[in-house]
Amino acid sequence: MSANLTIKLLKTVCTETIGDVPTQLMFTGVALKKEDIREGYLYIPFGDEVKVNEAVMEVAIQGGAAAVLLEKESQLHDIHTTSSIPVFITNSVENAIQEMAKLILEEVDPPVIAVSGDQSGITADLTAAVLTKNYQVSRSLTSQSDWLGICLSIFNMDEDTDIFIAEYGLSFSGELGELSEIIEPNIALLPISSWELPFQSDNQSKEAVVREYGMIEKGMKASALALVDGDEPAVTNYDWKTDVVYCGNSENCVFQLVEMEEEGDNLQFQLKGIHMPFKVKKSLRPYIKNAVYAIGTAVHLGVLPDDMQPGLKEFNIKNNN
Repeated sequence: MSANLTIKLLKTVCTETIGDVPTQLMFTGVALKKEDIREGYLYIPFGDEVKVNEAVMEVAIQGGAAAVLLEKESQLHDIHTTSSIPVFITNSVENAIQEMAKLILEEVDPPVIAVSGDQSGITADLTAAVLTKNYQVSRSLTSQSDWLGICLSIFNMDEDTDIFIAEYGLSFSGELGELSEIIEPNIALLPISSWELPFQSDNQSKEAVVREYGMIEKGMKASALALVDGDEPAVTNYDWKTDVVYCGNSENCVFQLVEMEEEGDNLQFQLKGIHMPFKVKKSLRPYIKNAVYAIGTAVHLGVLPDDMQPGLKEFNIKNNN
């Protein structure tokens, strides 16, 4: 249920409303396409469906949509007055979605942890695992790491969320900067092990890759935190604007991996300055540095090692991607 989406919130991003608007209305979900509409959903025609018509509107009503958010330039704008459900009009659906997500974050007020780089899904899941005992954690929708997917995840975020973890995608140059300006992270986790940009670029040097990931700082405050790879000179030589914490094997790493050994089906490892060893399943060995990022984040948020261990020990790589 999209408990965070309310009539009051919709009205803040709309220029006008059409039809009878109930004072109490709780949306059960959000649909961007007509085939995804379910009972009680807010229908937001987006992308190819922005130019909706009467037939599409009828589908929304028959599908059980509780309300519709339309762009002012929609073809339906002059003919929707007969709708049996309330219609909210906005100048830009894209801007409205982004603004509502920001307002929800302001209201719920969780720290936002942005995860990008290689195996971002595993890093995000590990981070959630070490935080779950102490915090109510909400996680962005899997495989939806663009601005729209992150905003939809915020719509579905629990009202009692303490921490929001989101994957920030990098599918074109500058995307991380754009995402961080839309949804400002308090903490950024940037594990980079593959030194190829996921889009066509004339410059694929390590320095160029780091600059691309460094753009996430564009929307972050100087007091925000970035956890990055302390083993790679291209990363450590970069002129970071936020507070930076290095993770890895090198001496300069705040969270330095100093010991690691197998014990049956488990892998035990230790970080410098943390006297308690951590245990994970042996299958997590290729992703042990991702676990270091997660632990570093938890330490920053005041979680004790004893409280991290249960989530780490039960973490199963087969259920994560």
